[in-house]
Amino acid sequence: MAEKHLSDGMIEAGASFLSKLDEFGLSPESAGWLYDTARSDWRYLVASAAIDVVGRRKIYGAIIDLFEVFDFGDDLTSMDVHLVSPREQWYVIMRGAVSVSGASRARIRRSNLNGIHIEDALVYRFFAPPAAAKLERQANMFAKKAHKAAELAS
Repeated sequence: MAEKHLSDGMIEAGASFLSKLDEFGLSPESAGWLYDTARSDWRYLVASAAIDVVGRRKIYGAIIDLFEVFDFGDDLTSMDVHLVSPREQWYVIMRGAVSVSGASRARIRRSNLNGIHIEDALVYRFFAPPAAAKLERQANMFAKKAHKAAELAS
């Protein structure tokens, strides 16, 4: 996906993927497409505090399982998905400027938000992380459901 234009297929694939993350129990605090100017490429960012509790490897492994079960087409592959922690500085800064929930979406173009330049982004969801007590259970259930779906599909 080396094009600068965010296609309708990418937008729909991103929404469908977020829906699957929710369906399988991850329910990330943030998800959306971000154009990475340094790489001239789009990245699908998923932020979840569960990453801080169980680690990126476990969450990403479950995401790989979802890609084995569900086809998001060529518009979204597991290589496009980048996991981030809501503790990372850019997330904390963005949280003060962006809030998206429910069925709404936000498009951010050529903007500087609290010192962070955003060339182009489509945000499906962006809100504060939940209490830490629920995160490990949430992440473990997500991984278990995704792995089971992958086993059933093969």
